Amino acid sequence: MFTLDKSFLEGLGVGEMSDADMEAFLSYLQEEMEVRVGEKMSEGMSEEQIAEFESIIDGDESAIEAMLATVEDYKNTEEYKKLMEASGFADGSRELVGEYANLVWLKKNCPQYADIVRQVIAGLKEEIRAGKDRI
Repeated sequence: MFTLDKSFLEGLGVGEMSDADMEAFLSYLQEEMEVRVGEKMSEGMSEEQIAEFESIIDGDESAIEAMLATVEDYKNTEEYKKLMEASGFADGSRELVGEYANLVWLKKNCPQYADIVRQVIAGLKEEIRAGKDRI
């Protein structure tokens, strides 16, 4: 699993910065990753799919419930249980249910999501390495 943290930056040779600068740079990288992944994901998707995903991410309960309704007995699936364990969220909590609905949507509508994330991370790493003297 990928973690965007000090170790990530140190591995790219840019870990020598103040805590404030590092926090700001990590925040920038997180936002940039989200934008790039979102752009790649949306290629070839309908406006309806994009709106549905945004509703789930924004915590729209009706969109989340509709997505969960597509999975029979979702609370007993391995994916749900693994997510609950990994996240530390309580069973049935709004956070856990929202994250699970997000995963269900991605699996259904963007099965290449993990590949997209890997490509975006690789691209960012390349850019950071190439510009590390300016960081």
